[in-house]
Amino acid sequence: MNKEIIDKLDEITKIINNDKELNEYKKIKNDILNDKDLLDKINKLKSMDSFNKEYVNLKKEILSNKNYSRYIELENRLFFDIKDINNELNNLLEKRGCN
Repeated sequence: MNKEIIDKLDEITKIINNDKELNEYKKIKNDILNDKDLLDKINKLKSMDSFNKEYVNLKKEILSNKNYSRYIELENRLFFDIKDINNELNNLLEKRGCN
């Protein structure tokens, strides 16, 4: 790879590593992974039938968790940011669509 590309990749890496929302996302993810009660609820929800009242109530309870709702919000933002980056890279490489 030529030096200019490597330098740009290093620059992008630094920007990503210093991104406030990405760092918040990582912290919240770690907090969630250390929250046994919340993880138990999430795992229970995964095994339930989605067409009953208990499922709906449990899902509301999980979504009312401040960390979890923020995590989902940041995850969605990051997904679309990554999609935009991939599209831009594909345009630069003269490809059509995401691979």
